Amino acid sequence: MEPDADYQLTVGSITDSSKLLIVGDTSSSQSAKLYVYNLAVWESHVPHQMINQLIGMSKYEFHCLSSADVCWSFEYPKRIRPRYQLSPTGVSFIRDRHHQGRGVCLNGVRSGISLFGISATRCPADPSACANGLVVGMWLKLTRVTSSRNSGYLLSVGATDPGERGVSLFQSITGIHVKVVEARIMWQTDIKSSWLTFDRWMYLGIVWSGQEQYLTVSIDGKKMPTLLSHTKGKYRAHDVSSLTLGKSSQSDSDFLTACYDDVTILSPKVGDHLPSPNTLTGEPDFEPYLSADEHFDVNDPDGSVKGEHYSATKNRFDVENSSVDTGVPGSPLGYINLGDFAGRCVSDPSLCSDAGLSISVWIKVDNMDHFADPLVNPGGVGYILSSGAQSANGTGLSAFYSRDKFLYVQVLDGQRKWFSKFEYELGRDWLNFGTSWSREKGLLVILDGHVKGNDPVGEPLVRTMDSFTTLILGKRNDRNTSYLGGAFDDPAIWYQALDKDDPNLEDIIMGKYIDDIVETVNYDDLDDESPDRAQPSCKIIHEADCAKTMQQLLDVIKGEIILSADAAESSTNSLMRFTSEGSTLSSSELDLAVSVIDKLSKRQLATTLDDVTAEAILEDFLEVTSNLLDPVFTKKWVALHKTKAGVTSLMESVETFAADVAGRLVWNSQVLLNTSHILMTMDVVSEDYFISEVEAIFPRHGQRWETLEDKWRNMDDYVTIPKEVFHSEINKNFAFDGSLVFTWYDSLNKMAPVVSTNNFVLMGGKSLSINSNIMSVMIEPKIQHKLTKPILVTLNHHKLVTKSKPETPVCAFWNFDVLHTINGAWDREGCEVQSTSQTQTQCLCYHMTHFAIVMEPLQEPVYDEHAVVLRWLVRCLVGVSVFCLVVLIVTYVVSKRLHTLRHSIHLNLCLACLLASVSFAMSEFTSNSQVLCLVNGATMQCFYLAVILWLTMESFQLYSDTAAGGIKTNDATEGFAVWRNRMGFYMIGGWVIPAVTVGSVLGVSLNVYKPQRYVL
Repeated sequence: MEPDADYQLTVGSITDSSKLLIVGDTSSSQSAKLYVYNLAVWESHVPHQMINQLIGMSKYEFHCLSSADVCWSFEYPKRIRPRYQLSPTGVSFIRDRHHQGRGVCLNGVRSGISLFGISATRCPADPSACANGLVVGMWLKLTRVTSSRNSGYLLSVGATDPGERGVSLFQSITGIHVKVVEARIMWQTDIKSSWLTFDRWMYLGIVWSGQEQYLTVSIDGKKMPTLLSHTKGKYRAHDVSSLTLGKSSQSDSDFLTACYDDVTILSPKVGDHLPSPNTLTGEPDFEPYLSADEHFDVNDPDGSVKGEHYSATKNRFDVENSSVDTGVPGSPLGYINLGDFAGRCVSDPSLCSDAGLSISVWIKVDNMDHFADPLVNPGGVGYILSSGAQSANGTGLSAFYSRDKFLYVQVLDGQRKWFSKFEYELGRDWLNFGTSWSREKGLLVILDGHVKGNDPVGEPLVRTMDSFTTLILGKRNDRNTSYLGGAFDDPAIWYQALDKDDPNLEDIIMGKYIDDIVETVNYDDLDDESPDRAQPSCKIIHEADCAKTMQQLLDVIKGEIILSADAAESSTNSLMRFTSEGSTLSSSELDLAVSVIDKLSKRQLATTLDDVTAEAILEDFLEVTSNLLDPVFTKKWVALHKTKAGVTSLMESVETFAADVAGRLVWNSQVLLNTSHILMTMDVVSEDYFISEVEAIFPRHGQRWETLEDKWRNMDDYVTIPKEVFHSEINKNFAFDGSLVFTWYDSLNKMAPVVSTNNFVLMGGKSLSINSNIMSVMIEPKIQHKLTKPILVTLNHHKLVTKSKPETPVCAFWNFDVLHTINGAWDREGCEVQSTSQTQTQCLCYHMTHFAIVMEPLQEPVYDEHAVVLRWLVRCLVGVSVFCLVVLIVTYVVSKRLHTLRHSIHLNLCLACLLASVSFAMSEFTSNSQVLCLVNGATMQCFYLAVILWLTMESFQLYSDTAAGGIKTNDATEGFAVWRNRMGFYMIGGWVIPAVTVGSVLGVSLNVYKPQRYVL
């Protein structure tokens, strides 16, 4: 096309002029010159809430443009956005924080960005011209400044030279210095380095008001406790007409390394309010059901929603006061009135267009006892919603649930009736109930995004009048009966039927955001200016970029025999989109995400990796895994674990991928990565590390550790590893080099399964609970033998452990190899508690895996009547036995006539029986102490063994006496003299041999005499 020439652009049928869309008709005398940058045609309705799609923007960029005077988003094409100019070198584009658009990075070497659209004499170049203050906001990914040579301007528009007006942000070792200079006053404050996050996106907001005399700073919506200073003087104007990023606005100096996105300037008009620092998050508020024609906020006191006997409660995201409950215990049952729909499609479907009608609402019912009350719920049914159609005499739509666990839905338009009934059990979790109807498609009943019932045809009816036209949630709309007594949230209406074959059906009906632009017509002449989706066009790198659902993403990467780097990057970016903050994934989608993560953990990697490359590879992988471990998904993970591996598979995938990366690290590398719910460190070490120490404590805290979030930086979990771990078991002179990998999960304790091996006490009504972070310890390459010396694992308790609680802390690890389980169980073999307190437990473990402190219920023996009788019977018999033995021993000692060899043997036998009986009696009182149990168990074995040996020797002596005829003599003293020289051997056999035997057992293992977890 030639410049400045007029053209007619025609879209549609060339043969049928009535079907043409003409832009810029040059045949008319009123012709106009048009610049066409983007042309797209949608063959579907675009709701007004999603108007951003019509201008080719994501909801994030649209929020940026609509909430500020100027927004530089750095998206393509530039011609329809505020202008900017990049320096010739040192600039690169990267994916933005949502992986749906792009940001821009400066390398700090003669690089910068000039943002146009401001004037040197207007705000913000001259803050004196800001009539009602100034707001500056931007997304940043900062690099830590380690020396004064790396310091530079983050942003500047003047205010770089002394006495100059303008606004500047200067980053140095100590943090960011903020300066706002107007004609008479210079305002300054400092943002400390410890408040900043580095190498991750953060949103920085600056709010200044000269009239109200304040300058505030917020980071990610949190106001910082800055100190404000102001200096009066006379400050000169300047001629800078652009806002500069990454260097001084006045000269090519003070360059800075940083990444930027969505830089905004706002100067409210007089009378408007400046935004509070806490609202500066850089993100649009999450608005569900953007595709709906009507969406109701059930908890808005100023909204159209009314009702009776309801109260605010948590919604499905566990946000307080965000939904309503009509079944509050102790109060009358209530309902919600969404308004009167007289003369409209909702109350009379005969007035609906051919497109039809769809309604969705979230419900939760905790108690159904009132269903049995014939006054409140005649017929034992409770209505989910009703706009009429309670009987054949009405019109509208109704849905109700019966106590026999059936769900009924019907639509009546006065001429036909569409009806669906199916068995379904309402649980205590939130359920999305949806229904869709049109004359052509019939009735669909949709639960949690899946079609459960339908009636495509319906049956004829005789038309009647219906005077009840309100849309009610929680009861009939024609009388005060049939209450559901449940909680409700996010009711929404579409004035069109939904397609059961639509791949986005679940997302639409459950209120998820669908940020797609479907081009049905596009012309070659416009390819260079194709509609910007605010996300990479298909296919930009790999087919995985085109996946719109989790299932599609899994199907794409399943087709890859070996996952290439491009496929892994695209899959990770798509997974990041699906799991970003605000996502509402179902249990089935979580399971699909686990499969995708498993596939990503087996991607191709380079032969060797340095620490920078390793961090880049691991960062996105850990980020998407961390997103899946958000506490909002806890209930869904717990439900999923009944049939699937769930989070334990995620643990295994993280371990697999981390081991692969760690095995390729070059010497002296150190990796430190943290996400919202995962912290990982990697250290390449060898025996040389232990030259001066016999053990080392990990993780190693250094300068980078101090940049972590408070919850990670203040964490006191650690592992002490002895030097011997790095010795080969075969050749003691061979030193082992390897990578130590440590991973902490701070949210897994509430999600992980509590299934355990038989090494734990499990009692009816009680189960195990996890009371610490879950920590993974691993060496790559793996040590193929049991550790010769245990590692010491120290884990802090999430909840204080007190003696008043009927549970005890136990050192446990997740054993992936337990038979007859889905993916393993908690085990304790090879780990033992070294010490424990209220706040932490230290464990000695002879292997490396995933560790946690598990609270084991204390065993509470319950004896039946027979057991009590038996216990007292044993006590009495042991008492009688001890008494008789004492009398017999005294008799043998006092009577000289019984001082013979045979009676001496019998005396020792009685003594052994006495000591064994006393040891047996003491076992009842020593079983609760590991030390006392050890002593008593060894003593009992020794004395019972002595009893057996003395019995054996007495039998031998009786046989010898009989065979020698010694019993013929009447002289008891002399008759057995011939055998008296054997007594020394008998003493050795009766006392020394049992003592040596027990001592040998103790020398081999102390665990032989540990307390047994059985009630006899």
